[in-house]
Amino acid sequence: MLQSPGDATERALAQGRAEQLSVQGCWIRAMPAQVPSAGYFTVTNAGRAAAKLTGIVVPGYGMAMLHQTQKTGGMAKMTMAHEIDVPAKGNLTFAPGGYHAMLEKPSDQARIGALLPVAFQFASGAQVNASCKVQPASALGPD
Repeated sequence: MLQSPGDATERALAQGRAEQLSVQGCWIRAMPAQVPSAGYFTVTNAGRAAAKLTGIVVPGYGMAMLHQTQKTGGMAKMTMAHEIDVPAKGNLTFAPGGYHAMLEKPSDQARIGALLPVAFQFASGAQVNASCKVQPASALGPD
């Protein structure tokens, strides 16, 4: 299949954006199969413009969605987040009680102790890959 010079330019720009983005401290709190698990991590943006995280792909789970826990009047509720800004020259931490990845439909790959390759997707077309360790439900952070 032939590709236009525009396709190559778009790929190069996305690659450049991906080089300015990184993910650290990724871990997944495994729960029983009927209960959604959650993924936590920190996204760092070394670029001069904000980046928008739009999704993640986690082998080992049939569904992954970005969520935010919001507290209002003593009540907490989760809302789905379609685009999450990662500030320029800054970072955004996904942690219990705040932003998190909701992970559903685990497979045999999602066993405690496994290291899963996760793809973080951005509105610019950039993709950042990181490894996330599956930890027990009692975990409070990456080990």
